[in-house]
Amino acid sequence: MKKLIACLLAALMLGFAALPLSAAAAGAAVTVESKTAAAGDTVTLTLQLSGNPGIAYLRLTVDAADQLTLTGATNGSVLKDFDQGVNLVWSADANSTANGTLATLTFAVAQNAAAGDYPVSVKIRECYNEDFRDVAIAPVGGKITVPGTAPEKTLTAISVATMPTKTAYTVGDTLDPAGLTLTAFYSVGEPETVTSGFTCAPTALTTAGSQTVTVTYQGKTTTFAVMVQAPVEKKLTGIAIKTQPRKTAYTVGDTLDTTGLTLLASYNTGETEELTTGFTCSPTTLAATGSQTITVSYQRMTATFTVTVAAAPEPVLTLPVSYSMNYKDDPTLKPTGVEQGTKLRWRSSDESVVSVDENGKLTTHKKGTATITCETEDGSQRAECSVTVNYTILQIIIIYLLFGFIWYLK
Repeated sequence: MKKLIACLLAALMLGFAALPLSAAAAGAAVTVESKTAAAGDTVTLTLQLSGNPGIAYLRLTVDAADQLTLTGATNGSVLKDFDQGVNLVWSADANSTANGTLATLTFAVAQNAAAGDYPVSVKIRECYNEDFRDVAIAPVGGKITVPGTAPEKTLTAISVATMPTKTAYTVGDTLDPAGLTLTAFYSVGEPETVTSGFTCAPTALTTAGSQTVTVTYQGKTTTFAVMVQAPVEKKLTGIAIKTQPRKTAYTVGDTLDTTGLTLLASYNTGETEELTTGFTCSPTTLAATGSQTITVSYQRMTATFTVTVAAAPEPVLTLPVSYSMNYKDDPTLKPTGVEQGTKLRWRSSDESVVSVDENGKLTTHKKGTATITCETEDGSQRAECSVTVNYTILQIIIIYLLFGFIWYLK
């Protein structure tokens, strides 16, 4: 059994020995460039490929000291299909034997970086050729050297990066700095954008014209200008009918009813106001038939609306349908629906009961009922009234009980 195992192991060793060796070549390397930079600087380092034996795939990781921040990477000219993520990856369908710049790395050196060397290294994660055989490439690290004592970062100047959203004001307004941003410049490092922590003066805008506003940030100042207008006197520029009156249909001779009428007043400030009082309308007496234009006036401004005016109905001669009276009474019937001075004709259907004169005055003669007719002189209109004559109790006593009817009924 031991001899059998020994024979198998020997066969495996022979098999591995027969496989091609990795495509490693002496001197194949990826080298990180070294540079000198001050604290707060931005530095670019190149990755150089040398001794390339022919590769189709390369994946590596960049590692740097804590004071260095990798802010970007761009592809070089050696390998194509560059892909940047956690790793830097190049892949192709065929081998490349080119040497030169693999990539350019951009680092930001910390503002507080002390003098010294800060290493930058690469780790080869995978590398193989078009036959999928591993290729051994040596990683060679570099460094960024910060010489001497790191310079102190101090603010040297500020400028306005973006203006405030509002730059037009009226005298008496308060400055609104919303939207204002600054650019801060330092003795070392890149400029920075500042969005808060600054002050502006003046904040009360009391003078008309171009107003200079001073911005202060950490002892540095810059300025911008706003335009301040004089206060605008509020003036009425026009009126319009917002809602019509409830009543828009009339008869000749009626008086205008403005209930429900509202106006919309416009001002030069852009404001509007709804008005329900304080205006006048003309005419107020509606004397003409048809569509009538009504003019509404308010503080020398006018607007109009229309109403419809119908002709007055023709007067109709009318008497009471019936009228009851006592014997010996002498009332006068008053017709309606006729103009004063119109001549009328009167007559009774039974003058033995009641008679009527030319003025409509009734004279009773005995108990009973008669129809009184009234008509205009031209006969165009007529009206009738049924008149009933009654005896009072006293009259009945006189006539029947005291036998006085002969002389009383005369």
